Amino acid sequence: MGEESITVRPAANPAVRLTPHGPFAGFQDVTNSAYVAGWVWNHETPDTPVSVAIYDGALWLATVTAQMYRRDLHHAGMGNGAHGFVYPLERHVHDHRAHHITVQIVGTDVTLRNAGTGGFPPTITRRDQPPAIPHYSLPPLCHWAYFTALRRILAHTPVPVWRPLAAILACVALAFARQPRVLNVALLRALGVRASPVTRWQTHWTRAYQRQADLILLAQGEHVTPQWAAGQVDMPGRLPPGGAILVSVHHYGSRLAGPMLAAHGYHVGGITTRPRDPRSAAQLDATLRAHWRFTEHTSRLSYGNRMFSREAAGRKGLRLLEDGGYLIIHADEFARQPPFAPLLGRSMTAPKGAVWFARRSGKPLVPFMIVPQGWRWRLWIGEAVIPATAEGLGAALESCIRQAPGSWQAITAMAWLAAPRWNPVTEAPVRVFR
Repeated sequence: MGEESITVRPAANPAVRLTPHGPFAGFQDVTNSAYVAGWVWNHETPDTPVSVAIYDGALWLATVTAQMYRRDLHHAGMGNGAHGFVYPLERHVHDHRAHHITVQIVGTDVTLRNAGTGGFPPTITRRDQPPAIPHYSLPPLCHWAYFTALRRILAHTPVPVWRPLAAILACVALAFARQPRVLNVALLRALGVRASPVTRWQTHWTRAYQRQADLILLAQGEHVTPQWAAGQVDMPGRLPPGGAILVSVHHYGSRLAGPMLAAHGYHVGGITTRPRDPRSAAQLDATLRAHWRFTEHTSRLSYGNRMFSREAAGRKGLRLLEDGGYLIIHADEFARQPPFAPLLGRSMTAPKGAVWFARRSGKPLVPFMIVPQGWRWRLWIGEAVIPATAEGLGAALESCIRQAPGSWQAITAMAWLAAPRWNPVTEAPVRVFR
């Protein structure tokens, strides 16, 4: 998978003049709780990388070489353009204290200026840190006991049973868990929805109920057949003919998408993150191993041999798309490393896979979401006009979240809430993958 360079202006603020420090020129473009990035160039040796030292106040953190290629620098006539740098900060600044990150050219006393203001780089304060969120979750042993109890209670049901039990468990979850309440309010505000008591309650209840329903259906995985799923999920529209990359966020109910589409005659494939090495799988949480084991039966019925490992996904996924099939990808990632894309006002890691498949296969990116509809579900299908860029993918994921904010799985939604805020002035625009 190749990729083009980051497209970043030499100064994010047009009013900032590029004044060289002797033979050197450069800026500290981005500074947040995830990373520091910028560029530096010596016009006397235009193709030779320059080393910079990164400091937190007076504390030296690292010395890196500014040798990352940037198209904007190349087009500006700065040698071969390979003069950018990025350094991750998550190990240094996630302690809720103020940090003053500066970048100094090695061998000089020159400190790079901030690209947004032209002044000294800003201090990373508590406002830039992930919010303090009341945390409540079951210990691993209790989680395993909870899931095992569900399995035993539902072991003798011939068809999936979930509605009354999910409602009871959702009421218990609403009484004890404070963490989702903070998340839901932040999510509503990011979506531009007034967080009134009614909208808050609807989102709280949707998240609690859908989460329990998803877990209960997982515990009855052997009964979730394509025919049963098609009877529970309405499909008012149709997918574009000839194949597509179906993208969405991880959401409760998404496990029904594959079986339901298979029942409607679509050739569907997916990508699994399950480790193939038995020793690696044995080191994972026991509940997660059980989750994977109980979904294997449904996956075989829905996907056949079209559930690809990450190592084989590129080759086999392209073949599926070329044959007119549909590849499902959940693309919400929040690793603290560049490149980034905006998602609801925060920096999402720009995932390569979906865009790469779209560019290589020529098939469209199509957002989808399993949306709660009373006691049932509905398959929402977005327009197949998403640009094959990381920014286009971010917009597609945002459109999915807007359909059912409370259905976005808590583990990735919490990662969104803890991600740095997206600053359109100083944040580096995302890479465009090809």
